[in-house]
Amino acid sequence: MQYKLDVNDIKMRCQGRWGEIFTALADPSTMDAWNRRGRHGACPIHGGNDGFRFFRDAETTGGCICATCGSFPDGLALLAALTDKPFYVVLKEVSDFLGGVQVSPAPPRRLPSLEEKLAHEAKANRRSLEKTMKALKPLYGKGNARVAAYLASRGLFPELSTCKDLYFGILPYHKKTDTGFEHVGDFPCMVWLLRDQKGDVVSAHRTFLDPRGEGKLPGLPSRKLFGSIKPKLLGGSAIRIGVPVDGVMGIAEGVETAMAVTQLTGEVCWSALNTTLLEQFQVPEGLGITAVNIYADKDRSEAGQRAGKILARRLHAEGYKVEYRLPVGEIEEGTKSLDFADLALTSPR
Repeated sequence: MQYKLDVNDIKMRCQGRWGEIFTALADPSTMDAWNRRGRHGACPIHGGNDGFRFFRDAETTGGCICATCGSFPDGLALLAALTDKPFYVVLKEVSDFLGGVQVSPAPPRRLPSLEEKLAHEAKANRRSLEKTMKALKPLYGKGNARVAAYLASRGLFPELSTCKDLYFGILPYHKKTDTGFEHVGDFPCMVWLLRDQKGDVVSAHRTFLDPRGEGKLPGLPSRKLFGSIKPKLLGGSAIRIGVPVDGVMGIAEGVETAMAVTQLTGEVCWSALNTTLLEQFQVPEGLGITAVNIYADKDRSEAGQRAGKILARRLHAEGYKVEYRLPVGEIEEGTKSLDFADLALTSPR
């Protein structure tokens, strides 16, 4: 006798077993993303370096989201995208893995929609960011010896008095382990706010510094990005370093790269943080921007060049005057890229 596969029944039986299912039925790269669930990283579908993460409730739903590929509310949808198989085939394979059809399934529990998941995560992210901001002080119009020393170690001597979205404080650093999160210690930290096209804060970027004043925090990933505090992706947003003048602005990937552009050219340049967000950058509203200069990274993989060109084509189609610029020089042996922050290290002030 054959039975019709019950999607809700299978989803319920998958709860708590998605790690096993992905191990058995998905490409091994999926497990790299699974092991860092809750954090951004490379996408097992399209690759890249950032923009993909499993939801916090992934052990229950298997759901995830990618800034490039889109959202997958549950593991069945993800498996279909990963394997390029029809949904009913994936459903049958998962059912077989779970032991086949159960004739009398338990009543299915309603799973949250994607919109509900994003809203729930945004609320949790907002609480986390608000708690963090209470421990910080703005550097607008002020100096800070630790920040100045760090930026000087990167060849940067920017005027920070116009950077209203830069904060500093001593923050806890947590490292993800197999059993949860481990508190490594409290360290000095630069925090930049990330704003969307309308100017609303949507997230924040942290750079943890060496407490001895010798650059970035050693031995651990020093840069961390908060999740979005709004129920949407971060696409279109940027770190606003200064106020553009005369309708012209620059946009680059990294924060220090953007600051280096301003130092080298005198032009106000903002940071999109990574290639994914650079591709998706939206010109801000209400600032009278008519021209955008794109300062792309020169990568061996050409990821930075591609992101810059994709953005350039879109902004040109939207009616902006656009210039696409790369750092002059060759990528040094043993390094992956050359950016404008590298040029700042070798240029006199």
